[in-house]
This record gives sequence, C-alpha cells and structure tokens, in this order.
Amino acid sequence: MKNILVLLFLLIAGRIIASGQDDLPPRNQLSLVIANGMSQKFFVPSGSSTPTVNVYNNISGNSSPGTVHSRYLPLYALHLQMRYGYAPVRWLRIETGLGYLMASGIVDRADDFSGYAGVSHITSRTYTIIGNITVPLYVSFTKVLKKGNFICTLGPDFVFPVHSSYHQVHTFNNGLAQPDVYVHYRYKASDTKYNSTLGLYFKLGYEIRSINIGPVIDFFDLVNFTDNNIYSGTGNYHPYQYYAGVDVTFNFRVITKTSR
Repeated sequence: MKNILVLLFLLIAGRIIASGQDDLPPRNQLSLVIANGMSQKFFVPSGSSTPTVNVYNNISGNSSPGTVHSRYLPLYALHLQMRYGYAPVRWLRIETGLGYLMASGIVDRADDFSGYAGVSHITSRTYTIIGNITVPLYVSFTKVLKKGNFICTLGPDFVFPVHSSYHQVHTFNNGLAQPDVYVHYRYKASDTKYNSTLGLYFKLGYEIRSINIGPVIDFFDLVNFTDNNIYSGTGNYHPYQYYAGVDVTFNFRVITKTSR
C-alpha cells in the first residue's frame, strides 16, 4: 500500500510539472478521481419528524409483532474512480470508467417485540460499511476562464455492491448487555444483482494545471433494479443514500493521432 501511494504521488507531481500553462482541455484524457465525503441515509416519507429516522411495523417473516425504530447517523465515504473522457467539442466531454465506492454509516435501533415470553426491548448501535463497484456515465460542460476552467459534471452511476461489514455494539436486551457482533459478507453474483442500483453524480469544479477540485454530491441508490424492500406494513417510503464532500480529479492527456 505504501508503494502504491508513493507511485500515485509521483504521477501527480509529474502531471503538475508537465502541464505547464496549457489549461485547455484535451480531446482525449484519463482522470484519476478521489472523493472524500459524508455518507448519509434518509427516507421519503420517513414517518417521522426527521427523514433520518424511520419506524417499521409488523416486520414480515417475524412471528412476533413488533416495531423497529431506527435512527441513521452520517459516517465516512470514499469514492475512487479511473475515468476516460472524450470531448467531441471543446466545451463538452463524455466520460466513463470504473470505480470503487465505500460508504459507511451508523444505525441506532430500538426494537420492541411481544411474544410468548413477554415483551422484549432491544437497543443497539451498528456500524455499517458497504463496498461497491461503480460504472459512471457522465457529461462534463467546460467554461474556459482567463485562468483555468469551470467544469460542471453530472450523470448516472451504475452501482454494484460487492461486500459489506456490520459491527453491532452496545446491545441491551431488557437491560441485559449482549456480546458485540461483527459480520463481514462477500456478495455472490445473485446478491450483487439483487442489490444493484442506479445513482446520480453532480460536481462543480475549478480546474487549473490539469487538477480539478470542487464540491460533489452523489445519490448512489436513486433507483433499485429489483424490488428489495423486505418490510411490510411500513407505508409508502423509499430509502435513499448519498455522500457529499470534496472531489479532486487529476487529468492526464492521452496522445493519439487525432489529439488536438
């Protein structure tokens, strides 16, 4: 990992030195994209005063009727991409490539169930991490300035989850402490297909010397390819997740016979 970081630093330094004063966007380019942000999940409608709190009633598959009250707190997100872009005209670029998105979050739960043994009240906190392979299909609009360029990038992401981790802590059942639980799961092909989504990426960036930096927001589960809502009796709601933060892009000119 250390050698990879050193190599990445050398590539970026070489890109800065070689770029000189040429800020005009090339026709063909490769881009290394690093986005750091805050990951958050919310519900529309949430059935609560805040969209990050949701209440599930009469959960299907559970023999004991009950209610689950969940509160979603933000945590870290990292999105790495390698993109190829082609500009048919100077102000428009079409980009695609491959990426890895790691989104995490915190879920505080309070569960109440009634059954043969009486009422169970369970509270817990769970740290979640989901790793996804992403395939972008973006369009970038460029406005050339006196120094650098203003670039607006937007478009869909195809998001394919490949692994997840859950670490449940501070669990109490009717006041009695329970052991922590840690689960790491690698998705099978059927799991990835079942949980794949379509997202939407939007960034406003300022580019100078082939480095583009600016705020970004990415809703990476706007549309589910399959109906994977496991809850019943919850009303009409849809869970969404996004990350918002800062996106840094390092561009590398691709030399071809038709390059400008």
